[in-house]
Amino acid sequence: MRGPDLPDGEYFLRLRAIDDNGLEGLDAYHRFTLKARPEPPFLAGPLTGTVVREKVPTFLWAEPERATGYHFQLASDERFEAPILDLAHATGSRLTPQQPLNPGAYYWRIATQVGEDQGPFSDAQGFKLQPAPPSPTLQPPAVERDAMVFRWSAGLPGQRYQFQLARDRDFEEIVVDKTVEQPQVRVARPESGYYYLRVRTADVDGYLGPYGRAQRISVPPASYWPLVVVAVIVVVLVL
Repeated sequence: MRGPDLPDGEYFLRLRAIDDNGLEGLDAYHRFTLKARPEPPFLAGPLTGTVVREKVPTFLWAEPERATGYHFQLASDERFEAPILDLAHATGSRLTPQQPLNPGAYYWRIATQVGEDQGPFSDAQGFKLQPAPPSPTLQPPAVERDAMVFRWSAGLPGQRYQFQLARDRDFEEIVVDKTVEQPQVRVARPESGYYYLRVRTADVDGYLGPYGRAQRISVPPASYWPLVVVAVIVVVLVL
C-alpha cells in the first residue's frame, strides 16, 4: 500500500486482517519515524554500471534549493560499513578526492544538508575503476626486402592494438593504420625516407588507451638493401 505524501515526523500504523466472512481480527501497531527531507540531490556521475578510467574521479550531483552542504560517502561495499571517504560537510556540486583510488569496485552516495538538518542518503551508485591500458613499448623494427615488421610489448589477454605509420610527426599523412590482435604488425615496405610510428592499446570493452611516444625511423632506398643487412635502422624518440 502506498500512503499519502506525509511531512516528516512520528507516525503510528495500525493494521488488522479481515477474513472471507468479514470477521475482523485484532489490531497490529507499528510506530515509525519519517525523515525524508531535505531530499537527496540527483546524482550525475559516475552512475551505476559506469567504468571510470581516471584514478582520481570527479563526482557530480545537482544542487537542491536551500541546500547549504552535503554529506558525501565513498566505500568499497554497498552497506558503507567502512567508508573509504566520509566528508560530513562537503560544499558545491562536485567533489574530487585528494588521493588516487586503486582499481576495483566502488559505491558512493550523498545526503543534503540545510543548516544543521541532514536528510537521508541517496541510493548508492556503483562503478568500476579500471585505469586506461598502458601504452605499449615499441621495439626496433625488422626490415625485410619487401616488408617491415613492427613489434611491441604485449598487453592483457583480449586486448587489441592500433598501429599507425605516418610521414609526419603530427600524424596527418598516415601511411598505415591497422588494428591487430597480436602485439606485432607486418606492412609493405614503404618508400625510402623518414617515417613516424606509434601504437596504443584497445581494451576488451573497446576503450582506447593513449598512444605511446611516437618514434621516427629511417627507411633506406631499396637499392641500398645489401647495406641494410649490416646497418641498423635508426630509431629516435619524438618529443
